[in-house]
Amino acid sequence: MTAATIILGFSTLWVTVVMFALAYAFGYALTVGPLMQEGVSLPTAARDAFYSETPSITVMEVTAIGTDLLLAGGARWTEPLFWTALFFSLTVGFAAAYPVNALLIGFGVKEGMGSPAEMDGRAGGGRTKGGEAGSD
Repeated sequence: MTAATIILGFSTLWVTVVMFALAYAFGYALTVGPLMQEGVSLPTAARDAFYSETPSITVMEVTAIGTDLLLAGGARWTEPLFWTALFFSLTVGFAAAYPVNALLIGFGVKEGMGSPAEMDGRAGGGRTKGGEAGSD
């Protein structure tokens, strides 16, 4: 947002369009990349990213950009209002997207982060009852 405003001098409309586009591009990329590292094909990973990320990205961006435009739509990047509204709007966007992500995880559309110790799918992080790493 700051690059589009400061460097490119985009109007509010174009900053909004760029922000939406970048949010979807980065959101999908952050899902597609790890899926492909796990061996999922690009078409399957892209489809999974589309279904699992679109609701939360949409809620986040509509809320964050809407809040920012409401609070500081005409502010310049040199004004404290610009930066304060940006910080506040991202916080509001995160708060709005959080329950959406929780619901998507609850319905099995997304996977939660989980405990890194349990990433291999076994409870206890792959430890046997004796406390040593086992190799089933």
